[in-house]
Amino acid sequence: MEQLMQEFQANRELNETEIEMKKTILDSKPRMLVIVLTNRCNLRCIMCSRVYSGDNFTLPFELVERIYGLLPYLEDIDLQGGEVFLVDYFKSLFRKINEYPYMCKRIVTNGLLINQEWANIFADSKNVELTYSIDAVTKTTYEKIRNGANFSDLLKSIDVI
Repeated sequence: MEQLMQEFQANRELNETEIEMKKTILDSKPRMLVIVLTNRCNLRCIMCSRVYSGDNFTLPFELVERIYGLLPYLEDIDLQGGEVFLVDYFKSLFRKINEYPYMCKRIVTNGLLINQEWANIFADSKNVELTYSIDAVTKTTYEKIRNGANFSDLLKSIDVI
């Protein structure tokens, strides 16, 4: 872990120096990464601009694995979808990312697929931020906006977290 922290710090210092020098080609590695893993979702929200033509896309795991070499240098990683919990390799990806406790891991979700197992994984993790996308706090309005959602399932997910 100490070696990782040294590499992390050295990259951060190099990056800040390069930015200060206004370099346009950097030798340092990225410090933040946003990955949209999929456009698949378990809901059909009324405000969503996605076209439901059946053209669902999920980044192939082989492509996602290519970021593993960047992980030691990242301060922040944002994992987004669609709904990231629908991605079959998401758990193994999160576990890999979670090997870097100093990295802030942000996940955007509707929360409906978070269960006790995921809650336990998050409880054993460091620097995880979950953003629940919720559009209403009453059952009727929530379920009207979030087609396919069940308000009591949302409350269960929040409770387990």
